[in-house]
Amino acid sequence: MPRTGLGLRVFLTCWMVYCLHYATDFMREHFLVASIVERHSFTLDPYAGRHADLFQFNGHTYHGANPGISMLGAVPYFALHPLVERVVQGELAKRRATGDTSAVYNDPRPARQAFYAWARANGYDIRFGLIGLITMVFCMAPLAAAGGVVMFKTLRGAGLSDRLALAGTVLYAFGTPLFFRSAYLNQNLAVTHFIFAAFAVLWNPGDWTGLDEKKRELLAGFLGGMALLCDYTGAVLLAGIGLYALVRAWPQGGVRGAFQAGVRITLGALGRSWCSGGTSTSASATPSCRRRSGCRPRRRSPTRAGRASWGRTRPSSRCCSSTRASGCS
Repeated sequence: MPRTGLGLRVFLTCWMVYCLHYATDFMREHFLVASIVERHSFTLDPYAGRHADLFQFNGHTYHGANPGISMLGAVPYFALHPLVERVVQGELAKRRATGDTSAVYNDPRPARQAFYAWARANGYDIRFGLIGLITMVFCMAPLAAAGGVVMFKTLRGAGLSDRLALAGTVLYAFGTPLFFRSAYLNQNLAVTHFIFAAFAVLWNPGDWTGLDEKKRELLAGFLGGMALLCDYTGAVLLAGIGLYALVRAWPQGGVRGAFQAGVRITLGALGRSWCSGGTSTSASATPSCRRRSGCRPRRRSPTRAGRASWGRTRPSSRCCSSTRASGCS
């Protein structure tokens, strides 16, 4: 099998297959994508009360999660926003001409019916559908496809033949929950890909990256920081990446080498902090939030409204919204 361009072919194959399995789920992260592009803000005031993870704080509405995947998803939406506006305004003009602004969503769950009715009445249904499509095709799918390339190069660098490396990559990309999660914008999957890439870059079997140790440590730190920017769980995984870097550096450089490796990992991770404006505050500053009817909370962490910081609280539930099915499962 020719080796030239194998990585590119893996990427394109994964990307196309993922795109063919696009799902119309509209997640809480999509609200922030829309707000960043359309309002240039991390506040979600127009969508107050439309999701269990949206809450009021200091007179504004926020969502209780890290903003990383929304920031990434905002890039392609920003590029295609003028086209989206033309489509949306054209559809709304047709509805106004016919007086058709209502629709019934055929689902037994009242919260989903209410969400769709609200979206339709306010002209958000087409916009939300296009946001979901754009962020999946041009953010989630290529990110997941890049994860497949990292797996392929790692397996091949570890000594497997091209055929076995491809088989392992296909299993990884399409035989695990990654396939399902790639159908829509998902912060947990982004954490998976960033952390795995950080580990693969540090391990570097077969020198597949072509980078020296210092650059790989910086890159691994940045990738780990991106994982943290997407979700709080990235903090534990980033710590694991840092520990792995220290263990690798100790035999050759002793205390000094381990310290230098830790510094480089930290500097790389701080790149993520710089991108989001700091480590102690974010759009997901979290006072307690109210549950909407029809949602089933998975966890609850009561907190005072004044204690707003990244690490102190979690939202009361983890429901998602959809243009075909609203936020509660």
